[in-house]
Amino acid sequence: MKCNLCGKNEALVHLTQTFGDKVKRIDLCEACAVANGVNDATGFSLATLLEKVKEKEQPNSDSRPPS
Repeated sequence: MKCNLCGKNEALVHLTQTFGDKVKRIDLCEACAVANGVNDATGFSLATLLEKVKEKEQPNSDSRPPS
C-alpha cells in the first residue's frame, strides 16, 4: 500500500480516526509520518493530516463556497 501523501513510498504508519459511524484512515510512509510530526505526540495533528490528504485527492477543487 502506498503513502497517501507522497504516493511513492510504501506506507508503514496507519492511522485511523473514528467519529460516530464515520471512519477515516491515513496510510503514511515513514518519511511523511516524521515530516508531519506523527512521532511527536505534542506536535501531531490528525486533523491537519486529513486536510493534506483531502487536498491531495482533490488538487483542482476550490475550497471556497460559490458566491
